[in-house]
Amino acid sequence: MDRFSPVPDAAPSLLCHGGEKPLDFRGILCLQYWILPAAPGWVATSFSIFANYARRMMPCLMIGFLMLRRTPMPYLVAGMRKIHFPQRLIVAVSVTLRYFPAIREETGYIRDAMRLRGIRGLAKLEGIMVPLMVSATGTAEELSAAAVTRGIEDPAPKTSLVELRVSPVDGAAFLVGVGLTVALLTVKLGVFPW
Repeated sequence: MDRFSPVPDAAPSLLCHGGEKPLDFRGILCLQYWILPAAPGWVATSFSIFANYARRMMPCLMIGFLMLRRTPMPYLVAGMRKIHFPQRLIVAVSVTLRYFPAIREETGYIRDAMRLRGIRGLAKLEGIMVPLMVSATGTAEELSAAAVTRGIEDPAPKTSLVELRVSPVDGAAFLVGVGLTVALLTVKLGVFPW
């Protein structure tokens, strides 16, 4: 399938930077269950809270990253409009999600320029931060001007070239998710005696 297909064509673990995120998750599990129990008391105390919360947040971050990486912006905006998100939230999310890749690209350009000039050490930190702050302001103004040009502030009903429909695969995935959630809650709450 092509890159812009809303249906993933490979395992989610391979889509998260070639499997890095699941590796991070396995590393946190290893840290929490094998390394910290064998560590001295102060080390275990210092890092156990971090490992516990990181383990709980990592699946959410992986799913969010996967959704943002595999869902093109028009599909995301059309989906939010379809489920009647407030227009202000749609604007905020779409501008924010376009902002970070632009800043990442600008940071790459700044690093390349500093590498060419041979800047190192603390001067490198200043050399990144000052141009990045100036560039961030310009990027924000450009993105907001582009959004206004596209009619983001127009109160008229919005149209979209993207038409979203619920397919049988979506229904099956929803039922599997509900089933797994119910099974997890019944086991966690102790409804069954095993």
